Amino acid sequence: MIRPLPLLLLLTSGCSLAAPLGDSGVWTAIDSGALAVNGDDGADGDPTEDVERVGGLAPLRFNELLADSDEESDWIEIANPNDRDVHAAGWGLTDGDPTAQELWVLPAGTWVPAEGYLLIWADDGEGDEDGPHAPFKLKAGGETLWLIRPDGQPSAELRYPALERDHSFIRLDSQEWAISEHPTPGAENRR
Repeated sequence: MIRPLPLLLLLTSGCSLAAPLGDSGVWTAIDSGALAVNGDDGADGDPTEDVERVGGLAPLRFNELLADSDEESDWIEIANPNDRDVHAAGWGLTDGDPTAQELWVLPAGTWVPAEGYLLIWADDGEGDEDGPHAPFKLKAGGETLWLIRPDGQPSAELRYPALERDHSFIRLDSQEWAISEHPTPGAENRR
């Protein structure tokens, strides 16, 4: 059984430390596949989709992307369906083979707000927008993206189709995907 923790620290060694509960003063090493959050064990469930829970919480997921724009860099939006902020450092993203060495890892200090979004710029790391910048660009003709958990296991795969300029690929409330003429970076999706 997963117990509520007041604090969880994600370490680069592939392990996490959970702060002690009560007055025990003992820190506990746990699997880094657990999401780094301040909060409970997520036992109340995630009504939006049937997902494998990681560390008691629903995993981060792809929510929207824009692969071709006249006005801004390509971007990928990651959603946090949980009611707690999630520390995303250590999560990886790739547009190549998820088992190869092409994985880009989100930097330390990267958080996805509770029931919110993280915008990742896919601009070969060359943009000046606020937020993390991936070292690749998206292909307007479509491709496959992978979101990888800190333990190296794939969490999500997204195959998107060819997109017209300034059209995004969005996750609908039904969990199906659609093309939208109204990109909504960092906000609720709309068609």
